[in-house]
Amino acid sequence: MSPSSRVIIMMRGGRAETLFRSFSSLAALSPMPKVQTPPPPRLNDLRFDQLTIRRKTEDLPPLPSKDSLHFGQVFTDHMIEADWNDQHGWYPPILKPLAPVSLHPAISSIHYAVSAFEGLKAFRSLNDRILLFRPYDHAKRLNRSCSRVCLPEFSIDSFVSLCKALVRIDNRYIFKDRGLSLYLRPVVFSTYPALGVYPPRMAKMIILASPTGGYFSSTTPLPKLYVELHRTRSWPGGVGNHKVSSNYAPTLRPYQDRMQEGYQQILWTVPERDDYLWCEGGAMSLFLYWRNEEGKDELATPALDGDLILPGIVRDTVLNLTKENYPSLRVAERKILMRRDFVKAYNENRVYEVFCTGTGATVTPIGSIHFDGIDYNCMQSDLSKSLSRRIYEDIFNIQYGDVGDHPYLEEC
Repeated sequence: MSPSSRVIIMMRGGRAETLFRSFSSLAALSPMPKVQTPPPPRLNDLRFDQLTIRRKTEDLPPLPSKDSLHFGQVFTDHMIEADWNDQHGWYPPILKPLAPVSLHPAISSIHYAVSAFEGLKAFRSLNDRILLFRPYDHAKRLNRSCSRVCLPEFSIDSFVSLCKALVRIDNRYIFKDRGLSLYLRPVVFSTYPALGVYPPRMAKMIILASPTGGYFSSTTPLPKLYVELHRTRSWPGGVGNHKVSSNYAPTLRPYQDRMQEGYQQILWTVPERDDYLWCEGGAMSLFLYWRNEEGKDELATPALDGDLILPGIVRDTVLNLTKENYPSLRVAERKILMRRDFVKAYNENRVYEVFCTGTGATVTPIGSIHFDGIDYNCMQSDLSKSLSRRIYEDIFNIQYGDVGDHPYLEEC
């Protein structure tokens, strides 16, 4: 007898008869009332209008010398902090004096890198306007990164307003000098104190600010890249296209090994048949200015395919400004293979220059690329007249407000 049937005893003419009736038939005769599942509780979003401000009360320290502003080593007087849990959502944020944070040693961000971060910059114009560069795009990218590792998302508008509030209160650290800026480092990480590997039930957002000069020193030779063939930063289906903390620690050993050999960064690749596909230069986007296979001058960058490459904000800026300011130059997001494209073009004198872009470095020309025992010199023209230098100046003119209002800028 089918388990979906039921035995029914009926009396007919003084005789018992056994009938079988399916549950579905019974359900048709006696429909069960529908049970509605209650919707999940609506959690509180991050809200700028709930911000509490606690200013530093003791005397402020003297400003650092401009020569000491190495990337990410000096911090301003205040920070933003906001907590979240899966029952309440976001709690009101606090702007408070910079201080250590007390954390349980079992939190999953320590053990499993459940953490995502961003980096954006504020600039002071010659007429004293304080300008954030593309903050909404950075906020959207941070939300995408958080979602990828099951961290809470947040209101884009409130996040940008919090960044602006921190910049305003610590604006004395923003110098007018061209090349100096205030770097903001937002980070969202799990604070759930448990050793199981599962989505966090508690998290924290912190926003730090750090006055900074150039990512690379202007007095040192152009960086040399080493093409890494045996260790990779990203892979198809991975998280190379998100700014999550787990992407960075595994790159330190290859970086240290090559730095001891005299190289400043690694050109990350992934194998493709008997060749190597360009991915990133260190933690920066790569650009190749060359004469392509069709004989056309082209600015090419690796395409955002296969989860391999972070969609850089400065990368996107370079693509847009090149199309706008240099309309005769072809711009392409494409596969760039080490042997098929770069080495072949180099041997045919079709490579003009290679440069990297990123929030920290903005635009950095590359001196040489080491591949398969050979150094390929990449700067084939006068650096002051190079395309990378012109694009660098185009971006700086926007960031420092020299061109007036621009869609990329948000005034604090």
